[in-house]
Formats: sequence, C-alpha cells, structure tokens
Amino acid sequence: MRYSDPIRTLETAKFRVILDCTPETDPDFSFDESGETQEKVNSGEWSCVEFRVRVIHKKSGLVLGEDHCGNSIYANPADFAKEHIGAAGRWGSYFRGMVSGAIAEARDTLETLQTA
Repeated sequence: MRYSDPIRTLETAKFRVILDCTPETDPDFSFDESGETQEKVNSGEWSCVEFRVRVIHKKSGLVLGEDHCGNSIYANPADFAKEHIGAAGRWGSYFRGMVSGAIAEARDTLETLQTA
C-alpha cells in the first residue's frame, strides 16, 4: 500500500505530524442507493481513500502514533485539508480527532519506551 505525498505537515521542535492518504482497499458503498457514488469512484472522477495522521519523532524517524479515517470520498483528496483545517488554524472534527488519537498513541508509546 503506497501513501500519497503529505497533504499537510505540522511540526514542533521534536515531532512532525503528517496527513496523507492511500486508496481505500475495501470501499463500502452500502449508503449509495442510486449507485452514483460508486460509478464516479469507478470512473476515476472521485477517489475513495483512507486518510492517515502520523506522529513522527524527528530525530529518530520513529512513528510514535497514528490514526486513520477510511472510506472518504473526494474529487481531490487534498480537499480534506481544506474542509477540516480552516484558514484561521481551526481544525474540523475529523482531522482534530485523528490528530488527538495519534498524539494519544504517541504519548503511550513514549511512556512505554521510557519505562522499558
């Protein structure tokens, strides 16, 4: 599975948070009563992707935490960032939740590494 180039990168002094995506391997079109969505995805007009947020330790390159959001349908997956990361820096619910989940996992990983 190959992920896209980063859609968005946020950095602190020690960590990098990266949003990227990959084509969804098991799309669910059960909601698509008319068949239009599946038709547009099959034609390539729209993409069905899984977004991923990773927290990476800059110095070691170690992925400390990650979170995923699958079955996301966009004409251009980069629009996820436009919808969920506001121009004034306010994050929409999906991205905020993904970042929070990845950070929580990263904190757990760091705690485990420090006590090992």
